[in-house]
Amino acid sequence: RKGNMNKKEKKEKGLLPKEVLVKNFFNSINIKGFKEKDIDIFVAITYKIALSPNKEIIIEQEELRKLTGMGENVSISVYNAQVNELLEKLQGSTYVYFNDKTNEKVYVNILEYMKINVVTGDVTIKATPFFQEILEVNIKEGGFFSIDVNLNLILSGKYTKIISLMLQQWNNFGRFYISKEQLYEKLQLSEKANVKYVNNEIIMPAVKQLGKQFIDLKVEKMKKGRSITGYLFTFQTHKKIAEQAEPLIQESCSEPSLQDIGKPTSLIDENIRKYFEEVK
Repeated sequence: RKGNMNKKEKKEKGLLPKEVLVKNFFNSINIKGFKEKDIDIFVAITYKIALSPNKEIIIEQEELRKLTGMGENVSISVYNAQVNELLEKLQGSTYVYFNDKTNEKVYVNILEYMKINVVTGDVTIKATPFFQEILEVNIKEGGFFSIDVNLNLILSGKYTKIISLMLQQWNNFGRFYISKEQLYEKLQLSEKANVKYVNNEIIMPAVKQLGKQFIDLKVEKMKKGRSITGYLFTFQTHKKIAEQAEPLIQESCSEPSLQDIGKPTSLIDENIRKYFEEVK
């Protein structure tokens, strides 16, 4: 029976994909200062909230450990410390939006409140209306992608996990362009970071590791003269749970041009404007 595990056994061992749909501007949420374990907990929390965006969510310690890969060898004190550290960072985690109509730069928090019981280790969370908006996907409108919690768990390294979240957004297109400045900002690197070091120690190791999930993954440095201006990632499309809505997606979305990739679509932009008009 080894290697012949049935579906029920796989589910019990947590080997099946755990996916939720989020709107594209999820990747614009500020995660500055996040460590690798912070990303694990944030993805797990996002997964749980996305299942019921409008409700207060309680995540028991046992479930959060499974979703974040924190085994029994991690003591309750270490568990509490790691969760507390992430919750404190999430207090300052915002979505930054520029309203071109009013020329205002708007900062929006994503969590209304968050609590951790230091005895039981259970976490209680309530998303803000804006984060609820990000997690309430209308398939007919398009402009969304799926996040797989278990994919995040089998990866190692903060940079690899950040790049993975960006690539997952473009699963339906199999190509993703990002400027050098944007990539450095997402990876929390200094704009003066050594280009050779970034390429050899961060980008290429991430591409090698992610090649198991993103088939034929390649990255091309885009240049103007001798200077690198951006990076183009290409890979085989992998629609996953979004494929059930593919006809609707194709009706509402077209493949972005290189200039548009990395920017919100007009549809997403309009949804953001509608949100701010409603809450004012």
